[in-house]
Amino acid sequence: MAAAVAARAGAMVTVVGQAVMAGLVCVVVLGGVALQSHQDQRCRDTPSASGCSGSDQGMPTLT
Repeated sequence: MAAAVAARAGAMVTVVGQAVMAGLVCVVVLGGVALQSHQDQRCRDTPSASGCSGSDQGMPTLT
């Protein structure tokens, strides 16, 4: 939305800056998804691998 307003106003530096930020956010999100998928597959294939501690990995135990 803001990029459209900036483009209409002729603020090309703002448009380019927002496009770059949108691209970086996409790269980070997609990279995180790929990394998590890789980690999930590794723990599925070898449950005793480093970082694989079972179904409650990283979750605190509620008492």
